[in-house]
Amino acid sequence: MSSVTQLLLGQTDIQYFQAEMQGFVGDNTLGIHGAGHWLGGGPSQMQDFHSSPNDPIFFLHHAMVDRVWAIWQALDSESRQNAIYGTETLNNSPPSREKELTDSIAFGFAGQNEIFADLMDTMGGKFCYRYE
Repeated sequence: MSSVTQLLLGQTDIQYFQAEMQGFVGDNTLGIHGAGHWLGGGPSQMQDFHSSPNDPIFFLHHAMVDRVWAIWQALDSESRQNAIYGTETLNNSPPSREKELTDSIAFGFAGQNEIFADLMDTMGGKFCYRYE
């Protein structure tokens, strides 16, 4: 079974879905998200957390990550559409509180702040797109 299929069908909870996507569980050491950042095979901007958005492939890769997440949501939209998990800081370092759907997400110079709940549906709010 492919890694994507395993992720979509094997995880029913957002916490474990995210963990497997990142490669934090099982023998999938990079996960489908992390593996995309290492696909170049040798030093590249995609491997650097801060400069990876400078590589045009970054946006193709993250569109795929978004697509997988949207498919996962659609498999049980009643319980997954607004499912979030995680804290205010990356990998909870330093320790911080859990994010909530009512929290604002700061985009800095890239755009205006948004409310988490307004970003959860590809066919709602400011969005109007779906994946085939």
